[in-house]
Amino acid sequence: MNRVMLFFDGKNFYKGFLNLVQSLGDGRHFYIDFSKLARWIVDQVQGTDFRGAYYYTAVGGSPETDDTTRGLESFLKTLELETGFYVVRMERKEKFIRCFHCGNDIRLYQEKEVDTQMVADMLQLAAVDAFDILVLLSGDADFAPAVEAMRRLGKIVYVATWGRHGLSSRLRSSAFGHLDLQEGLEAFLKDEEGRPVKLRPSGEKQTALEDFLQALQAAEQHFSGGYVGLSYFLNRWIDPRLPRDVETRRALLRELEAAGKVEVYVTDTGERAIRIRREDHEA
Repeated sequence: MNRVMLFFDGKNFYKGFLNLVQSLGDGRHFYIDFSKLARWIVDQVQGTDFRGAYYYTAVGGSPETDDTTRGLESFLKTLELETGFYVVRMERKEKFIRCFHCGNDIRLYQEKEVDTQMVADMLQLAAVDAFDILVLLSGDADFAPAVEAMRRLGKIVYVATWGRHGLSSRLRSSAFGHLDLQEGLEAFLKDEEGRPVKLRPSGEKQTALEDFLQALQAAEQHFSGGYVGLSYFLNRWIDPRLPRDVETRRALLRELEAAGKVEVYVTDTGERAIRIRREDHEA
């Protein structure tokens, strides 16, 4: 029997999901069917017994974020009704720092205790043999020591992220394996009406990536002898092959970075620039 538990780093998981939705770029609203997500993950790791999912997040905030807080709480209450799902709420800590330039106090909210509690709970459950396989839905490097500790306890640990963007190399090397949640989208994604979502054909995405590379190559030729500024290319460079939406351009850039096709670097003047990786450009 392969007993499987899921641990969600709520902030990290949701941020990755938002980036994914923006990359789809067609204006639709998407939602996750968490029960189907759990089943998909258990199948991917060849599990036989789903033993529960723990979703950790920080709650609370300033009055200006009341609407966001209410939306989060509504989502968490709905998630708690899913079979086998448990929500762990941690209080967001308020902190003030003094602005060096203007002298005003700036309010910040810290969520570090979320990670600490997750680590403590994972290790405790591993120590009492509550699972055989743990899937950590986060790419945060802070979890690497805990993953290594669970491995020494004889547990199999996978990390799951939306693609490889934001995935710590140390965390990945510490884990038994990596799950790309994007590969299961059509199994657990739904629209506003609760219907399964059929994504655009992968060929269209490939065309968009190739168009991005061709537009970048044209920009490099235009600025021959110089460099292509990252902000300029994403926000102002005009090319019919590029999507108009800046967030969609950013999403394509992230995919090409993850694939090793393009790179963002810092010039001698301290500006961030973008270029096709040399081996790809020369090919």
